[in-house]
Amino acid sequence: MLYGGSAALTLVTGTWPVFLVVWCVPLIPLFQMSNTLRLCVKHTFPPAGTEVRRGRAYFASLTNAIFIGEAAPAGQGAGAWCRWVARMLFVHAPARYLVLTGDTVVHDYHHRYPSSREWYDYLFARQRDLDSGHRGWPGYEHVWGLVPAIDRVFDSIAAADPEEYDAGRIASVSKRELFAAFDD
Repeated sequence: MLYGGSAALTLVTGTWPVFLVVWCVPLIPLFQMSNTLRLCVKHTFPPAGTEVRRGRAYFASLTNAIFIGEAAPAGQGAGAWCRWVARMLFVHAPARYLVLTGDTVVHDYHHRYPSSREWYDYLFARQRDLDSGHRGWPGYEHVWGLVPAIDRVFDSIAAADPEEYDAGRIASVSKRELFAAFDD
């Protein structure tokens, strides 16, 4: 009813351009890009040669926390502070609220306690678990920022299958070569 009513209202009022910009652009390309980035950074691949795929150490290694932000410039000039404020507002805040939504930043806590009823408070639940010694689990891992998290995913892919993933070769691959590989 909601979608049919929206389509009918749009048709009757002739507001297709508004509908396309306000509804379709965020829903189709922007959401898909955000979701793809989110899924890429919240899981890592197991190291190459991992034979035992069970246990706490294995499940803890499949994800890490991703904290958004960067250290404030200590004892530097106004230009450094302006750059830091701009990066916090225009890089890190959008990454947190548009890409790393909900508990994604501490997805490692979910892997350790998947049925925890503290889903609304995962960030602080993770910190409490860390402070209490993480009861029989390996130590928590984390990275700062979305880009290092994506780099870590690529590193884990490279470790999982070094022959398939050659970082040096990827930089020199042309678009034509890349698309030809998908046509096979």
